[in-house]
Amino acid sequence: MKNKLSYLISVACFLSYTSTFTSCVNGVDDEYLEQKITEGTGSEEEGEELPDLNGEYSMQGDFDLKMICNGDELEGQKVVMAVDENNETATITFSALETDLESVIGLIPGANLIQGMGLKYTGSCVIPGEKELTFTNVPLYKNGSSYIFKGSLIEPTYTMKFEGKMADEKMSMEVNYELTNQTLAGTWMLQKPNLELPSPSMTPLWFDWDTDIQIRFGEINMPGLGNMSIDTYTPNELQGLLYLAKMIGVFDAQQMIADLLQSITAMPNGSLYATYAWDNDTSNPDRWSSNMSRNIVRYYYDEEKADRLYLDINGQFLVNTIKSLVQPSPGTRGAAEDLKALGTELIEFLKPALEKGIPCTYKLDGNKMSINIDGEFLLGALRLIAKVGNNEAALGFLMPLIQSEPSIAAYAPNIKIFLKRLPDLLTYKTEKGNGTFEGECKYVKIGLHLEK
Repeated sequence: MKNKLSYLISVACFLSYTSTFTSCVNGVDDEYLEQKITEGTGSEEEGEELPDLNGEYSMQGDFDLKMICNGDELEGQKVVMAVDENNETATITFSALETDLESVIGLIPGANLIQGMGLKYTGSCVIPGEKELTFTNVPLYKNGSSYIFKGSLIEPTYTMKFEGKMADEKMSMEVNYELTNQTLAGTWMLQKPNLELPSPSMTPLWFDWDTDIQIRFGEINMPGLGNMSIDTYTPNELQGLLYLAKMIGVFDAQQMIADLLQSITAMPNGSLYATYAWDNDTSNPDRWSSNMSRNIVRYYYDEEKADRLYLDINGQFLVNTIKSLVQPSPGTRGAAEDLKALGTELIEFLKPALEKGIPCTYKLDGNKMSINIDGEFLLGALRLIAKVGNNEAALGFLMPLIQSEPSIAAYAPNIKIFLKRLPDLLTYKTEKGNGTFEGECKYVKIGLHLEK
């Protein structure tokens, strides 16, 4: 994986988660109303035809939309205007376009049968966590051939302001919002690996798997040491095994994460961006990039649980990422028909997270933070992935891909053994012997250690 392509794919994957809310406000200040009265014409010249401003403004709608949110362009949004007969006031509705991942899923070799299974969803509007926002009786100000408007909203969890301009069947819009809760605001550096203290609390990447069942990887070929059995470890013990792998020169998973990701910044306005490596040359001091769009990943807090937040991933970014990472392969044999039912089940599970946001939990300790994907959510996703991974047709497609990657090809047999064992690891707490189990695995947490 020590090549630029692996880094780019890892970054994309790392970067690489309904109810309707309606607010009716005038949303204008006195200064703006005064400007409208003193500078606006108030009506069209006699005999001049009023332009039709009604309709959907979006990349797919009646009119074009360019939306700047918190200083960066935000794609995949729509604004619906309902204007009175004199073009003096409007009802403005913010919402998101439907994201259609099926439009690009067919580009993935072997995944053509997934099309038609409903991988379409509608995410948040311009405010993450809100499906829809409606403003009524918003005054329109005519300035030459253009119409301008503005509004604002104060809610317990955020404040919002917007200004828009309509001209020549186009709308340009600037929206700014800020979260009331500033708990996580700031730049969080990835915790550096500490080989002298090989404890899960001293690693940048960590996991907590609610099972004591051992993973049987079989034997693995260790350079200079020959075959070595590693079939006596529970999932949680694997974090120590990662250090063992480093000491004997196989790979350093924790250092790979540290070489990929430098920091994560949570902005007061809800934007989230990473400073990541665009170059795998660790001797290059200028290898870190912080120009990631501030609107690819946005976050908002759960109103009921103080330690929970949601990551809202821009749907248009997902579509563009899939297009950039895969190429059409017409000669590839399609997946087996029996994968269709498993794929449908997986999609039904993931759609709510794409619509609402990926649930995460976090814990603060002074200037240190541990954050992870919600354990119950991840457990459910992994259980479905385990079903796919144990399907013979899926393995027939997956294993050649693993074997084609030089950095992990040697471990393909061990990965296959692990996939076969995975359903038990995700279902039970302990193993009694003779293939019998007891207890229930209730969560799988994967996260990062960060510090300011």
